[in-house]
Amino acid sequence: MAAFTGSFTGSLLQVQPGDIISSSLINQMLARLGALEMGAGTGLALGPLGVDVHTLVALGTGFEAGGGIFLDGSPLLTSQVTRGVNLVILDSTLTVKFRQAYDTFGSASAANDLAADLNAQAAPQDIVIAVTHDAYASQLNAAARAALAAVGGAALGRAIRLRDNAAFIGIVPANRGAISYDYLSSIVPADLESSAANARLAALLFVWGIYSLPLKRFLLGGGTSNAITAQPTPTSTVTLHTLTLPNTVLNSALTATLNSTLVESTLIGPTLIRPTRIGPSLINQPLIINRLVEHEESVQVIPGLGREEQRLLHEAGIGNVGALAEAEPARLAETLNVQPVEAAGLVGIARALLGPR
Repeated sequence: MAAFTGSFTGSLLQVQPGDIISSSLINQMLARLGALEMGAGTGLALGPLGVDVHTLVALGTGFEAGGGIFLDGSPLLTSQVTRGVNLVILDSTLTVKFRQAYDTFGSASAANDLAADLNAQAAPQDIVIAVTHDAYASQLNAAARAALAAVGGAALGRAIRLRDNAAFIGIVPANRGAISYDYLSSIVPADLESSAANARLAALLFVWGIYSLPLKRFLLGGGTSNAITAQPTPTSTVTLHTLTLPNTVLNSALTATLNSTLVESTLIGPTLIRPTRIGPSLINQPLIINRLVEHEESVQVIPGLGREEQRLLHEAGIGNVGALAEAEPARLAETLNVQPVEAAGLVGIARALLGPR
């Protein structure tokens, strides 16, 4: 019989009748099978983009075991996730620069440590990855939320129930001074509002991304639910409050400011009626303003602000009416976790209390 004289054309083996099965033929077949096996392993047809790509996965745990942060399937955390925020920082070559866990439920100082470490350890173009475990949000203060939001993890600050959980993969921008965004992020609600031991996540959360080392960027990625954006609906049926201003303050400019910031406002003489929007702490607290105040007076004189809002304002350095009147509505909205229009309304109320300046 003749030796094998055929060849591979594309993916089709061409042979002739009477060819001998030789070592050359077998080696060619093995080489082609090896190439097919490698291609099947990736599962993605990225072409030239598929050169030197790596997978990053952040598996949030809720209250279960088995979560963590992984690069190409290898764990980046040195131990099992612990309560609070579990953080890893990689440089653009995917080398681990920093990792730490912060118990932002049980420790008042953990949130400050988290903010300080993010500011000190994360450089532009670094990759920041975090997953939460158990309850984490109760002591996640404004500084920590701002530091996380500045590197693509704003979702972590949007938890509204004690047992909500979150995860994100973010890129550190060149300038973190005034930025808040989500890159690849996920937040999943707990199935119960209370802190009962039987409260669990609606589903376990995850975030993933495919990163190209040559391009120093993510090519693909995504995450589970990221839909928590507002406070839960209060159980009280009271929805309207009255804001009464003295005629010396209620001039045309102030009327225009308030009407542009208070949702569905109706002007009735010197009285504005508006629906409650800022949160449960406003329920059953009528907004009645009947005097001018000083700049240095505590924000507690602002009607409708509950203890939680006052705490958040103090942590952000807004401890008096003058500071609130000068606050930037966008940053105030982040601090109080409310919509910008609602934050602008609070600024307008503070300015109204101070009167003409």
